[in-house]
Amino acid sequence: MPPDFIEAVLRPQFSFLNDADSPLWSRRYGQLPADPIDFAEMTADYLDACSDLQIVLERLAVKRMVVAHTIQPEREITSACSGRVWRTDIGMSHGFSEPSPEYQILNIQKDEIEVLIRRKI
Repeated sequence: MPPDFIEAVLRPQFSFLNDADSPLWSRRYGQLPADPIDFAEMTADYLDACSDLQIVLERLAVKRMVVAHTIQPEREITSACSGRVWRTDIGMSHGFSEPSPEYQILNIQKDEIEVLIRRKI
């Protein structure tokens, strides 16, 4: 990133971008139970998160959101909120003690969603 961008983001009027719950750093959707979920897992927090997500999607006129930055415990691409949010961080980096043994790609073509998986060689 250019230094002037970094300096701009660090200005007080943009401090909300550095907050743990900011749009850039929030892990809210990455930590929800994966689809499909049991009725018992539909906590108030889960329902609130999915409701908030729906508002964001409607305002942006999009069908779904794709997020990363929160490794999925199953080490696979997962969705939440009935497929309205997709979590793509599977811990592939060698910075983790046991990186994922495969590559995964979230392929979205119009309304068709497919997770492509290939073992690392």
